[in-house]
Amino acid sequence: MTVTDLTKTQLATSGNQLTKVFEGLPENLFEEKLVPSAMSPADTLIHLSECYVASKAAMSGEKHEWGTFTIEDRSPANLLAVHKTLRDQACEAALAQPDQVDHAFDFIVLHDCYHIGQMAQFRLDRTPDWNPYSLYEG
Repeated sequence: MTVTDLTKTQLATSGNQLTKVFEGLPENLFEEKLVPSAMSPADTLIHLSECYVASKAAMSGEKHEWGTFTIEDRSPANLLAVHKTLRDQACEAALAQPDQVDHAFDFIVLHDCYHIGQMAQFRLDRTPDWNPYSLYEG
């Protein structure tokens, strides 16, 4: 297996888990937090979207100014759509530049997985019928 193959597999796996952890999340829960210091699902999508913007900047040799990224329309459908578009773009850029694989893992794979864990805990608390093993399906 090459580094590119591994990167592609890991990007696909974490992407699938992100889809699964947000799949079926009731819209009324997108702005809730488990504790005051935590991110809401909406905040998580915005934060991860900024990570993908930062990833593309890093792969281009640029520095991202953290905290400058926003998504005005915080509706669940828009947040999910923007997130998917920016993630797809960052993954495409990562796969096109195998010499930048460290950025793909730092800003995309590892960061996604960290927040998938947080969202899984959120889902278990707020939607107790959610199946955490769905993260490993399809």
